[in-house]
Amino acid sequence: GVSQPWELQSLSWAGIVSIDLRYFEARQQDRHGNQLRYVSQVTLANGRRLRTVDVFFLLAE
Repeated sequence: GVSQPWELQSLSWAGIVSIDLRYFEARQQDRHGNQLRYVSQVTLANGRRLRTVDVFFLLAE
């Protein structure tokens, strides 16, 4: 799909100050068949760290 301008925001607006480039492979699958592959974290301006996950979506044939 195509993103609309109002769907996007800058990292600074979202309060994200860093994205950790280190990751580990999760090798998990959700109940819909989507694969959760790579896990890392971001750091927010308030110091809080949040987990990030790369999701490989299952495509309908």
